[in-house]
Amino acid sequence: MKHIYKLSLLVLAVFTFTGCAIDDDDPVVSNERDLVIGLNRTGIIAVPDDTTVYQLGINFTDVIPELSRLFYTVDGVEQALTLNTGTSTATIPITFAADENSHEVVLTGFTIINGAAQDINAVVSSSNSATIAKQGTFVATITWPGTSDLDVGLQPMTAAWGSTFAWIDTSLGVTNTEVLEGSPLPDGNYAIFFQYFGAAAPEAVTVEMLTAIGVLTTNINVTADGNAIWFTKSTDGDGNISYSIFTEDPA
Repeated sequence: MKHIYKLSLLVLAVFTFTGCAIDDDDPVVSNERDLVIGLNRTGIIAVPDDTTVYQLGINFTDVIPELSRLFYTVDGVEQALTLNTGTSTATIPITFAADENSHEVVLTGFTIINGAAQDINAVVSSSNSATIAKQGTFVATITWPGTSDLDVGLQPMTAAWGSTFAWIDTSLGVTNTEVLEGSPLPDGNYAIFFQYFGAAAPEAVTVEMLTAIGVLTTNINVTADGNAIWFTKSTDGDGNISYSIFTEDPA
C-alpha cells in the first residue's frame, strides 16, 4: 500500500510539470501578408478621339519585393507586364490603331517570384477591369425577341430633327440582332431608322449603345418603318460628354 501511494504522488508530479511547460509556450504568429494590385481607374475611361496610346495606371499596396509578373487581357487577348524589384508605380500601355475606338482591359493574375518563401500573397483586387473608349465611340447593338426581319440605319439629323438619310452606318442582317457603328461620332443630333423586310409586326426592341460614358440601354416598341429612337451627343468645355435619348420624335 505504501508503494502504491508513492507511485500516485510521482504521476501527479509529472502531469503538473507537463502542464506548466505548455502554458509557458509563446503563441504562434503568422508573418503572412497580402500585396494587392489593381487598376487606379475602372469602368469606362473616355479619352480624346486622336489618342494613339493610353497609359492605364496600376496601384500597389506596397513596393514590389521581388521580380513579379502581372497578367491581363486586352479585348480577350492575354498579355503580361514584368514588374522589377522595388517598383512602386506602373502603367499598362493601351494602343489604338486608327480604326480602333475602344479596348477592354481585365487583370487576370499576379505572381511574385519567391513570394511564398517570404510569406507574401499576390492578390488581384476587385478593381480589375476598365474600358478605354475614345470620346466619339458609338456602337449600337439592337436586339428583339420576335421573328421579324428588321434592318437598321444610323443617320444624322438636322437641328430641327429632320431626316437627312446620309447613312453613317447600316445593318441589313437576317437575324434578330443588328449592330451599328458610328465611331468617332461628332456632337450632333442622330436617329436610328428601322425598316421591315417583309410584313410589319410589333417588336419589343432593345438598343444598347456603347459610348464613352458607358452603355446606354433603351427599350422601344417598333411597329412600322421609320425612326424609332433619337439622341443628341454633346461635349462641354471641360470635355465632359453627355447623351440625351428620346423614344418619341423630338421635333
